[in-house]
Amino acid sequence: MTTARLTVTLTLLLTLARPGRAAGDWLRATLGQPLSEVAHAVDVHLRDGVAVLKVRRSFANPGGRHDEASLRINLPYGAAATGLRIRSASGRWYDGELMEAGRAAELYRELT
Repeated sequence: MTTARLTVTLTLLLTLARPGRAAGDWLRATLGQPLSEVAHAVDVHLRDGVAVLKVRRSFANPGGRHDEASLRINLPYGAAATGLRIRSASGRWYDGELMEAGRAAELYRELT
């Protein structure tokens, strides 16, 4: 059995304004496969007083079948996601489109 691996690169802009409540992210498999985060790396630099973070996270599916996953990333107050790229287990990169949750749900219903 092979473990499928997916790498997500997310670019965030954080303002260092005021602290927010900490909240955890969640990862869920549509078909119930056992997904887990296997790697996590963060690069940080300052640009004009704003902390810019590039977060790379890798997830594995050691289950017996392919599965679709949902990843919800909770951002702190004042943060904004500015990009998303996903690399499949075969190594191919896909650029994601960031949109409001309602629009994303509507588009998902149209496509499935």
